[in-house]
Amino acid sequence: MPAYVAWRVQRKIAISRATIDFISKHEVSSPEWSEAKRVFVEITSKQDHPSPMITLLDPKTSEQQRQFLVITSLLSHFEAGAVAIKHEAMSEEIYKDWNKFAYIRAWRKSQSYINERRENGQRPSIHKNLEDLAKTWAQEDEETSIKAMAMKKRPTPSSACARRYMSQALA
Repeated sequence: MPAYVAWRVQRKIAISRATIDFISKHEVSSPEWSEAKRVFVEITSKQDHPSPMITLLDPKTSEQQRQFLVITSLLSHFEAGAVAIKHEAMSEEIYKDWNKFAYIRAWRKSQSYINERRENGQRPSIHKNLEDLAKTWAQEDEETSIKAMAMKKRPTPSSACARRYMSQALA
């Protein structure tokens, strides 16, 4: 039994290190990652199209081709993280603390683009792990928000009521 416990502890440490390495090598110190995030924000912020990323599915210019490759790289990176978490090769707890809102935002902003690629590209499961993870985290976030709002709405006794209750309880 002690060997099993030691193995579990070492496995948890290895998974935590793998997660930190993934973050530091690919998301903190990578100029490509910074550029990919900048391009993603630039494209998804456009107001001239209901789903601006859809235009990248059939790139007409070299700039659109570059943007397509950058977005594909960013979404593939998120997919790789989601796959690693799914197969317990990375710590979901650590990665969620680091990147939860980016995953949720990436899925929401690129959902129509990904769905279009699935339908027209004959790749029905492209970025499926990203979708599943982002939806799970978004649902957890929503449930936490609902609980927090419910706690705020809970009636609190007035100080006079609390004193009366305490005096009765102590009597």
